[in-house]
Amino acid sequence: MAIKRRDKPAIDSAAIDSFGEAADAPTPSATVVAVPATKAAPRTVPVAASGTASEWPSGMPKTFLLRYPDPSIPVAIEELQELVGRNKHQTVLLALHRGIDALRREARELGDSADLIK
Repeated sequence: MAIKRRDKPAIDSAAIDSFGEAADAPTPSATVVAVPATKAAPRTVPVAASGTASEWPSGMPKTFLLRYPDPSIPVAIEELQELVGRNKHQTVLLALHRGIDALRREARELGDSADLIK
């Protein structure tokens, strides 16, 4: 019995570009509701048209494609993953949550968010 080898389809650059453009396109505004944050001032989170915070907000993406500017970030994630004993997904979400909280706190203290990222 022979195994038939499938030919890989050619990479469609136009499809990749249209995917990126669709991801960058603005979405319609969603309803915003105040949700208490942990040990901080209340934050606002867009919610679905039904008004329930338990549903995923309409127009809010569930994923985000990120390109690292240099290899130090994925290396640091791998090191942190070993230290905290979590998988990569959990480690990145933990770092993202804590980073967002730290940046929010710095922005409130400094008052000028332009200098937060160097």
